Amino acid sequence: MNSPTPIFLPIKVLLAEDMHQATGRPARHSAIWVFLLIAAMQGELLPQSAEASPKRPQDEMAFSKLASPVFHKNQFRQVVEMANAALARDANLYTAYYFRGLSRIEMQEPEAALKDLDAYEKFSHDNQAQLMESRARCYTELGQWQKAITCLDKALAIEPKAYRYRLKSQILRQLKDDKGAAELLKKALALDPNDYWSACELAICYTSQKLYKEALVETNRMIKLRPDEPNGYVMRAKLYQKLGRQKEAEQDLKRANQNADFPF
Repeated sequence: MNSPTPIFLPIKVLLAEDMHQATGRPARHSAIWVFLLIAAMQGELLPQSAEASPKRPQDEMAFSKLASPVFHKNQFRQVVEMANAALARDANLYTAYYFRGLSRIEMQEPEAALKDLDAYEKFSHDNQAQLMESRARCYTELGQWQKAITCLDKALAIEPKAYRYRLKSQILRQLKDDKGAAELLKKALALDPNDYWSACELAICYTSQKLYKEALVETNRMIKLRPDEPNGYVMRAKLYQKLGRQKEAEQDLKRANQNADFPF
């Protein structure tokens, strides 16, 4: 068996070539490559032999440790570049597929994201609820509503979350089912009464069904949660107008204009 090759040697060469092709700049100008090289030299990523070797949890944990803070800083392009470099070295590093897939969702590349999520699932069945939610986001972006609903139902069965109910409600609204969407938004708010966007969307659903008093309750919630934002006041003003409460509508429009960049 050949002696193991330290990770920082092939990656150093690979990254130098990739950076030169992509940007015309040497690899040393990219902080991401520095992170990878430092981790390698500190032994956080284990060396691989030239032959296939068993998957070691330390490799997955090390990549997650490197990629997670970059992802949570919304530096999605950089996460993709990190994953590309890691996968060029080890095509079975499933954590790299996972983070690359999540990043591609945020970059609005749903088809590429789905391929990464498929690759991840070949190696790992962890994070099933998050995986199904991520797939649903891709299918929603592609307008494949039924596939998105199926994935969200699986995610909700594992772990109900307000966001998942809200995403499913948005799909039902696309399918012209405002009543069904409203029921899902009520479930979202039961889980998280402080979910501003669920309250906003429920008010819209009620308004479309001409349930103005019910919608008023949700705009009140919006204003309570975010008293400095104009949207709640504008929506409530329109409801007051529909209910014949013109004076209150004018007061809300005045408040909205005080908080808005442009007049309503």
